[in-house]
Amino acid sequence: MIIEDILQLDEQIAVLHGAAGIGRRVAYIDVVEIPEGMHWTNANDFIITTGYCFASDEALLELLVRTLIRRGCSGLGIKIGRYIDSIPERIARIAEENAFPIIRI
Repeated sequence: MIIEDILQLDEQIAVLHGAAGIGRRVAYIDVVEIPEGMHWTNANDFIITTGYCFASDEALLELLVRTLIRRGCSGLGIKIGRYIDSIPERIARIAEENAFPIIRI
């Protein structure tokens, strides 16, 4: 499976940033809802979060994205509108520069 396959699951799912990476391989889908969870991810994991623990701390959200990129994760799915309304510009730029898909789920 690749990120592009995830986009086909529902018409509400869309790439917000890092669209150049939709060809990334997805070997496993996991959930991260606590900050420590970002350190338990593996290469080719697609990570899903509601963003609850990251919503009030933009620096922590940036650390999540940077950590997932460094660990070789496929991308990040965020339930936009629940706890996080939009992706901050600085984090969007990081995703774009690294072709790291951030997807609205």
